[in-house]
Amino acid sequence: MNYYKITENFYEQNKKYLTKVEIYFERKLKIPKYITKDTLKTYIVKINKGCNLEKLIGYNFFDSIKMFFIYYLYLMYMLIKNLLNKDVKQVKSYDLFFEYLEKNSLDYYGSILNNDYKKCLINKTNDTIDNQYIDIINVNLSYKINHIFNLYKKIFFSFFLINKVSRETNTNFVLVILSIYKQILLIESNISNLKGKVLLSYDDNGFNSLRYFYYKKSFSNIILIQNGIRTGYTSCYEGNMYSYSDYYFSFGSKSTDAQKGMNCKNIIPIGSIRLGDIVEKYNNLDITNDIVFIEQLGPGCGFHMNSYMKCINLLIEFSKKNNFKIVYRVAAKRSVMEEEAKNCNLVKIRLDTAKKIKEMFSDTSIIIDEYDSLNSYETVAKSKVVCFYTSTLGFEALAFNKKVLNLNFDKSGHCFSLKNGIGVLVNNEYKLFEEKLLSLLNENQNEEMYKEYFEKQKKYFMSLGGNPREIVKLYIAKIINGL
Repeated sequence: MNYYKITENFYEQNKKYLTKVEIYFERKLKIPKYITKDTLKTYIVKINKGCNLEKLIGYNFFDSIKMFFIYYLYLMYMLIKNLLNKDVKQVKSYDLFFEYLEKNSLDYYGSILNNDYKKCLINKTNDTIDNQYIDIINVNLSYKINHIFNLYKKIFFSFFLINKVSRETNTNFVLVILSIYKQILLIESNISNLKGKVLLSYDDNGFNSLRYFYYKKSFSNIILIQNGIRTGYTSCYEGNMYSYSDYYFSFGSKSTDAQKGMNCKNIIPIGSIRLGDIVEKYNNLDITNDIVFIEQLGPGCGFHMNSYMKCINLLIEFSKKNNFKIVYRVAAKRSVMEEEAKNCNLVKIRLDTAKKIKEMFSDTSIIIDEYDSLNSYETVAKSKVVCFYTSTLGFEALAFNKKVLNLNFDKSGHCFSLKNGIGVLVNNEYKLFEEKLLSLLNENQNEEMYKEYFEKQKKYFMSLGGNPREIVKLYIAKIINGL
């Protein structure tokens, strides 16, 4: 199903109503209409696809009364909660800013920052970072009182317009607009005092048009790095569509095709930044596995448990009928998951799925690789064939020049193909599954044909033409030096 078309159709059907919001934002907040338009579309994606927002469909008189109180109570709550949060007025200027968003991300991106430019790390985590080579700004994601006052003066009475639009579209846009106001406050409160030539971020599916618009007030150039496979119009996560940037370093020439509504001046395919020197490090390892299947544990956007379990069942049947060494590479160590599951229901669901699959493997020869390899890349490097559902690692395996089988049972547009091919299976049929795996394992097959096919897939989905980190560093240098 093409959810981009669904979103566009919804917008067109309600254009005469939603345009009122765009005009209001342009007049009151000085936000261009096209920015508001694409921001609204990012929320429409979720409204029409579920993701806990489909409850916004339907809006009547009683909803108007309820939303009136929610709207103004929320504004008052934000005001009182952040009454003592004063803005930092001192402007901090650097050549390069880097967004630190998750633990250990410097392991992958740190070498990009190893240059002589004046640089700063924006820490959006609770991690304590000790790095003598870079300045650090810890962002506490709070809302500053002066920004709240400035916004409230402009939008305090906007409820009546938004309420009218909600009734006309039969959709609760009051909650949507409150979310937008919250995003504006968060951005302005935390980056308004920053000025830089370049912002580098791997939060590529977190840059909607509104965030881009406000960030451009502080940063001349916004560079995004693709940090995983993006399911695009097949996903319920709005960040996979309508994203904005000045430079986007993608996995491959076709890896952005599914990201409909993308607005980027320069899209440069470089492969996965995480691979860095890993391919060179692991490419000469001895082959010890015939097949590795890459684990994925839902739930999540673009992940369908029924489809994933079809993959597992096919793998089990194949293992019982054929004598090959099959490895099931885990996504995370179970001991870590056990600990995290105590405080996170999502991890608990994933752990339960892992236990179920382990039980299903009990009467097979499939080896669960949790400790045998140092990491998943090493497991891939030591395997002849890589089999996967939609995992990013399955695409990264192309960079290791592996034969890869993508089980695209959902016929997702971001995967290899919507039709059966040398490296893709869209039909849940054991006979076809077995034929494809045996063909990929058979070294006497037409190697030139296979090589040509996977070279194309590599170009399309994991275009690793050198060290991607060095390529990004080169572009940053040119931008900062004005070349």
